[in-house]
Amino acid sequence: MAFEEDLPERLQFSSIPLSLVLISVGICLVVTILTGFKSNEV
Repeated sequence: MAFEEDLPERLQFSSIPLSLVLISVGICLVVTILTGFKSNEV
């Protein structure tokens, strides 16, 4: 990613960075899979 530009003192993202989206989706998938496996074991 190119963050070479000078950032303003008050940094405000108008959109969510793609990396945060991927991380949150990954966490949701892992939790869903783990809870699914645990419910199947019972």
